[in-house]
Amino acid sequence: MDDQQGRKSVRGRPKKSVAERQSSIVAVRLTPAELCKLDAARPSGISRGEYLRSAGFGRNLPRPVPEINIRAWRKLGKTAGGLATIAKAMGIYISLAVRAAEGADFGWVVGDRRAVVELYLEIVKLRHQLLMGDTNEAEPG
Repeated sequence: MDDQQGRKSVRGRPKKSVAERQSSIVAVRLTPAELCKLDAARPSGISRGEYLRSAGFGRNLPRPVPEINIRAWRKLGKTAGGLATIAKAMGIYISLAVRAAEGADFGWVVGDRRAVVELYLEIVKLRHQLLMGDTNEAEPG
């Protein structure tokens, strides 16, 4: 797509530099037994190539997220969306309240409105912990 000045509009993910692109292919032949061992050793959701790169270069593999956590994360997303709708009906715009809660200017949200915002922030933190498995502060949003 061109814009009005004849330049191409930029869409999608930015291109990686030549040094960052994974362009070399290494073909490996495995026996059926070796392939079964490889598939049994790698966590679900991790490709064979990513597993071999991680093992070969000593990188830590991402911890697989249990399916129950993914289901809970989805349900909590619906809950957070419903809570945002309720908040909007109360005259609270969650995005503004979250930004205010991150800073020091949270005093204008009082009473029931403050409780709704705090509940929303707790849901965001819990959703983050379900996927990341840590207890660090989540990034609201």
